[in-house]
Amino acid sequence: MKILVTGSAGLLGSHLIDQLKNSNHLITGTYHSRKPLIDDNRINYVKVDLRKSEESRRIVKGADIVFLCAANTGGITKTQRSSRPVVDTLQINAQLLDLCAEENVKQVFLMSSTTVYPDRVTPFLEDDGFVGEPCATYFGIGWMNRYLEKLAQYYRHRCGLATTVIRPTNLYGPYDNFSEHCAHVIPSLIRKFVNADQAVQIWGDGSQQRDFIYAGDVAALLVRLIGMTELAGPFNIGSGQGVSIGHLAKDVAVATGKTNIEIAFDLAKAAGPSIRLVDISLAKYLLNFTPMHTLQEGLRKTLQWYNHRYD
Repeated sequence: MKILVTGSAGLLGSHLIDQLKNSNHLITGTYHSRKPLIDDNRINYVKVDLRKSEESRRIVKGADIVFLCAANTGGITKTQRSSRPVVDTLQINAQLLDLCAEENVKQVFLMSSTTVYPDRVTPFLEDDGFVGEPCATYFGIGWMNRYLEKLAQYYRHRCGLATTVIRPTNLYGPYDNFSEHCAHVIPSLIRKFVNADQAVQIWGDGSQQRDFIYAGDVAALLVRLIGMTELAGPFNIGSGQGVSIGHLAKDVAVATGKTNIEIAFDLAKAAGPSIRLVDISLAKYLLNFTPMHTLQEGLRKTLQWYNHRYD
């Protein structure tokens, strides 16, 4: 089969490429500004601007399976400074869904996120994704993901396009973006602790709880779901366990061997909602999903990759 992975230079896209490269499928990966991190001549990498319909049509044509992993990302700060992450991601994926239907693609995986959920402290079930408004912190990106999920549902019902919607929690792992301005919490903490001499600063008081899932575990699940076209979703995919940011910082300190470094909390900086957890019972039951990596194991692998790349 011909498999297309958009955003193949991103975190999840890279893990998908890594898991698909040894298969018998013909793999094409797209990238835009960030170059692919996996150098393998079995992968056909194509540099495209997926906002342009003619370029998107060219790469979708002939594909059997499409993983929609392309997005303009960069964390809370970036989305609050600019509308571009929301507008670009919406334009790219709405256009690709339409082209996949037009080109009769056999199966499409849409990567949504837990930004669709409202501001609530209990673990979210999938049906909570359209209750009230998305959390104010993620308002724009939350509504964008809600719209794309409904669009995927529309193409399934109206055009027979076999779409599967996945809602992963906070992804991390090798191939992540560790840059100072765009890194999410785990790569940011790893970079800070590796480079720290005295203290590491954390936004908020450290009590915020999040669910972190190793990107390789999500990629392995997606590859296993190829051909299971009856599974529409959405499906919460996470570790099923919450961890406070303060505790996470201590785990990163242990992984980096910097347990002597002071952890300083900046209460003046925005830390986001206090608790963002999901219930993964549906994925366990219907997808037989069980995370393979503990947080500590995932951190060790991520740190190893980081040290190898930036040493």
